Amino acid sequence: MDRTTQIHIIVHGSEGRMGSSVVSLAQETQGFELLAAVRRLDRLSATEYAEIASLTPDVVLDFTIDPGPISGLELAEKFGCPFLVGTTGMSQQTTEKLVLASNRVPLLLAPNTSIMVARMRQLVTMAAAVFQDQTSISIEETHRSTKRDAPSGTALDLAAAIDAINPKARAHDHIKSNRLEGASPSHEIRFEAPEENLKIFHNARSNMAYARGALAAARWIAGRPPGCYSMDDVVSSA
Repeated sequence: MDRTTQIHIIVHGSEGRMGSSVVSLAQETQGFELLAAVRRLDRLSATEYAEIASLTPDVVLDFTIDPGPISGLELAEKFGCPFLVGTTGMSQQTTEKLVLASNRVPLLLAPNTSIMVARMRQLVTMAAAVFQDQTSISIEETHRSTKRDAPSGTALDLAAAIDAINPKARAHDHIKSNRLEGASPSHEIRFEAPEENLKIFHNARSNMAYARGALAAARWIAGRPPGCYSMDDVVSSA
């Protein structure tokens, strides 16, 4: 949609680290209107749910814990609007249900909504294609000790992108996960050759990096046709 268009959003999972950051940023960002911030749809009374269902959002954003995105999907389908899922650590069953639903509503699966991480993914896949059998590839990710999933969704996504370009890399088998008290999220991809190495590193100093990317992605997917999209699509259109 045009950048001057007002985007109306509903945030599901509004009290988590990501959801609360998106809620806060949307409330102070011109061009966005937060219609509702919902902690958990399955904990609403019938009256509260009816109030939510009477709204007309352009995009539903979900940052709940699995299987929460299934409830968010039902809401997006009710509205017939795009559905952005920023949840990580989803089961294969949940992911398959979401992908199947992309035949009916626009779906953006974004385990990491940072614009810079999306750009890093492009750099990583480029490097994987250039080096091919010349290097070994590994990934190290670090997050706070309270993060539930390991490896992170971002690390798994990066590994999948690398292995799609160079199956011999088996990056999925070379992921190291660190969980440290108070750590800020970081991902490092290493391309190791006998005499030299290349590292591509990203560190997020604030959740607002993800929140800004989530709003950019919400604006991008608003008005799109049904289909399964990613942050690659968002940054490739920038």
